[in-house]
Amino acid sequence: MRSPWPRPGSTPNSPSSPTSPARLPAGFLAQPGGLDPEKSFGLRINWAIFDGFLTKGAIREAQAERSRADQNLADARERMIETVTQARLELERAAAELHARSRTVQLSRRALELANLRYDEGGSSLLELSDARIAWQIAQAYEARARRDYFAALALLERTSGRPLFREISGQGDTR
Repeated sequence: MRSPWPRPGSTPNSPSSPTSPARLPAGFLAQPGGLDPEKSFGLRINWAIFDGFLTKGAIREAQAERSRADQNLADARERMIETVTQARLELERAAAELHARSRTVQLSRRALELANLRYDEGGSSLLELSDARIAWQIAQAYEARARRDYFAALALLERTSGRPLFREISGQGDTR
């Protein structure tokens, strides 16, 4: 197979050169503005007419990668929406539990006050007063646990949504 490049020592106009250009007219080099015989120039264009469907394959591969990236993005968005929804539902559950526990503390406090009045009047024993006090303290402990769960759910929702919600809910503004 012959090389498309000129061999060393051959001139572009020599008939042995595989890339010999068309012959220049006689006297062309001697004309003003003509070519300098010490310098040469050339132009080579290489354009594959048939590339074995490599271009179509590369286009299809790029389209498949884009489709895969779009699907991954849609999946990530769906997972994010699901995570934020779960965190919001957990916050709502924790808020309902906190409300119920707060109401239980109020009722047990009222029961303790009534047991205290009955004891002062002699209508009940010290055991009944002690039971009412223990029930009130247990209700306070459950309320504290519910409050902790509420703030944990709030922190989870803040982390998943990326928005600071505590200041909005608590009414505390920016202290700067």
